[in-house]
Amino acid sequence: MLSSAMSSNVEKEAYSFYDTYTVDSDIDIKLPRTKIQFKKLDNGFAYFREDSEHNTIEKSIPSMKSIQVTIAPVLPINLPAKKTNGLIFLRLDKQILVTPESNVEISIKVPIEIGVFIKSELSSDMLDVITCEPMHSRFGLYGVPDGGNLCMYSKVSQIYDKSPEPYVWAKMKITIKNELKQGVKIGKFVFPITAHKVYYKQKSTEVHIDDLTARVYSDISGENMELVKTVFATAGGDWQISDAGTDSSTSFVMDKGFD
Repeated sequence: MLSSAMSSNVEKEAYSFYDTYTVDSDIDIKLPRTKIQFKKLDNGFAYFREDSEHNTIEKSIPSMKSIQVTIAPVLPINLPAKKTNGLIFLRLDKQILVTPESNVEISIKVPIEIGVFIKSELSSDMLDVITCEPMHSRFGLYGVPDGGNLCMYSKVSQIYDKSPEPYVWAKMKITIKNELKQGVKIGKFVFPITAHKVYYKQKSTEVHIDDLTARVYSDISGENMELVKTVFATAGGDWQISDAGTDSSTSFVMDKGFD
């Protein structure tokens, strides 16, 4: 039995919610381009997953009773491997023009991964991590080859009226403060994503990541942009935190260009 429900908009696609499920028999959990199965065995459960590129993984979970399984969004840092020191490079599909000495607010898509957790009274252990969009599992370099920063990379767009594709994207608000006396074009953001928390609502597909403030300024080295994490304004209430990050560094200075 799978003890959860589907919302009307998700049910059309037959996808499962972000939620904690009680698993005591064979079940399927459905995500975009991803197939997950739990099968009941005499001495526990078997876990099977096939992703959008037909890669498969199988694991066993010894247990003489039902298990608690949580499906929740996590930071996009695990796939294909942890090699970036937590940095992410978001390339906008369209540049933003910010006029002189002005502030603007935008909302953008941010890639996410999906964590599969086995919960107990004492712990919550990650069984598997999945991306429902394989194009997110890429690296990018910010700066020159011999001295740049290796980052997770994704091409993103602004969010206007429609919500981003569930299980693939989260929302993030960015406040851009241009302190220069001339306009600037901004086409990318690089920052430590591991300083951010991921927020989601149970029995839902809604996901948000801590916001950013981007300050454009000049010094003796030229024009720079400092990005600083700001806490998601409506955190609390019925929002759950699925990934609290591990990085104490909450800012990054883009001194190698941001257009």
